[in-house]
Amino acid sequence: MLWLLLPLAALCMGWWLIAAGIARVAAVTGRLVDLPLVEREHWPSVAVIAPARDEAAVIEQAVRSRLRSDYPALSVVVVDDRSSDGTGALADRLAEDSRVLAVHITELPPGWLGKVHALQAGVEATDSDWLLFSDADVHVEPGTLRRAIHLAEDSGLDLLAVVPRIEPAGLLNAGLHSVFLPLLLVAFDARRAEDPEGSFAPAVGAFSLVRRSALAATEGLEALRLCIDDDLQLGLMLKASGARCSARLGAGAVSVDLYPTAWGSVVGAEKNAWGVAASFSLLRGLAVCVMLPLFQLSPWILLALAPSPGWRVFAALSALASVSASVGAFALNRRPPWGVFLHPVGVAMLCFSMLRGTLKGWREGGLTWRGTHYPTELFRAFQAERKGRAGPVKAAQSGSASHTK
Repeated sequence: MLWLLLPLAALCMGWWLIAAGIARVAAVTGRLVDLPLVEREHWPSVAVIAPARDEAAVIEQAVRSRLRSDYPALSVVVVDDRSSDGTGALADRLAEDSRVLAVHITELPPGWLGKVHALQAGVEATDSDWLLFSDADVHVEPGTLRRAIHLAEDSGLDLLAVVPRIEPAGLLNAGLHSVFLPLLLVAFDARRAEDPEGSFAPAVGAFSLVRRSALAATEGLEALRLCIDDDLQLGLMLKASGARCSARLGAGAVSVDLYPTAWGSVVGAEKNAWGVAASFSLLRGLAVCVMLPLFQLSPWILLALAPSPGWRVFAALSALASVSASVGAFALNRRPPWGVFLHPVGVAMLCFSMLRGTLKGWREGGLTWRGTHYPTELFRAFQAERKGRAGPVKAAQSGSASHTK
């Protein structure tokens, strides 16, 4: 029995760490909306880069939420990425406002993910001092940009990532949110992001404010052209180049409804299943599909199998840590915590999505995203290329550090 109890106990300890991480985020990462609105003699120019593909149902309201901003030097670049619905026409209508520029992409060059290419096209279409990478369905409240820019300018930041409030969308999605919100929010540790000796910097597709000169000091978005987790990789690339980074909680300032239906959430996670969790490996993907429910439910499994009072106490405390992490994550996101009661349903949904995405990617030999199929070998070649570039860069950094010392 010990051979089973010890691995479960190790998984339970992960929940203690996540609960502690959520508590730390609550202590050190402030809410953007709590910052005061101040006046400045000079406001640098900011361009919102909003990539959009088939977003006709949501794009107009989302873009107009940005245009309601009281920021004095704002522009919005709407990048229509080969949309087949009315997104392009809506972008042109929005561009009747002089602050909006509509960019239409009709062809995708080889070797690029559609979204990353759309971001690159948006960057090339503006010369603003700051770039706000923000998905087309994100809503931004008035005052948000003024607070963000003042914080970034006053603190000398090059990257400010703001995690949005994830809007509730039904019972099943609430259960799914109870699974991934703790894993998302635990990463938004402002102290860790600001640590110049650390390598981690959170970035998020909803709101990543980047100083243009800092982006120019990196390899650029072309280096991320086949990164499915482009937002995370953008943060890591900026931090590696020496950019100063920080994070804030966005409830009350930035919000997004990720998927309006439970099935949309399942399908939407498929690309991450094969491209991120499985890393294009069937065995790794299947291992994730096994380990995910074991980890998520480990306190309850251990509680059911506990052979003695000591084990039961440890399992109960681990279950409390798990629930506390989810409740704390909902609180940070300014959400009622009732989704915690549907946590097992959320685990089942995510496991099904991971398994479906893994098997689909393996069977089809790649993944289809934003209307384009990308073969697995293309991603593997790109990963090898990135590893090859990372070696000389690390060596150069090491040599530079030794010379400085």
